[in-house]
Amino acid sequence: MKKLILLFTISLMVTSCNSQTNLEALKYDEPFLEIIKNTKELGKDQDVIYGLKSYRTDNLKDFKFGDVSFSKYVMPNAYNADYNDLYIHVDNYENNNFIGFTAELVNKEEGEKLFLYLKQKYGNPEFCQPREGYKYQKGEGNYIWDNNNNLDYWILLSQTPRLKKDGSKFIYSRCVIIKKGTRVENSSDKKVFTVLESFKMSN
Repeated sequence: MKKLILLFTISLMVTSCNSQTNLEALKYDEPFLEIIKNTKELGKDQDVIYGLKSYRTDNLKDFKFGDVSFSKYVMPNAYNADYNDLYIHVDNYENNNFIGFTAELVNKEEGEKLFLYLKQKYGNPEFCQPREGYKYQKGEGNYIWDNNNNLDYWILLSQTPRLKKDGSKFIYSRCVIIKKGTRVENSSDKKVFTVLESFKMSN
């Protein structure tokens, strides 16, 4: 009986892992709504930093990136906005072609695993120096992967400390993986900053 229970548990775990959408495997410039069928909690929204047209969900248990699985997670004793969140970016709401995503992670372990996976898979990133007069706090940093000409996308990672209600701190990770050349607010105007340029200026 115990063996049957164990086999059933393992089967559930494998099914759960296989049912996750691997964001790293999504193809750019293809309609993503036809690919992502295992989550019904996606709603139209706009990325708050770059104004990109997006579909948003806080149910990250349906997603992973490479070997890193995400979860539906709310930071205990924190403020209302402190939970795992995902924005899937599209070119427009007519074609819904995938151009990238932003994962906002307050789960420390998931943020650390993602950073480690990115370094192992894509090499060491460019470390962004803080703006003049500012000193990074412990665990804080901004990183760019843009040294691989074979990649069609930029990888931008920021890790910043946030305060909980009791005054203690935790690390918030924000990872943006976006098609190269994408401009703020999905603009086609070459005078508008690219997402990469905007990221560099914000440090």
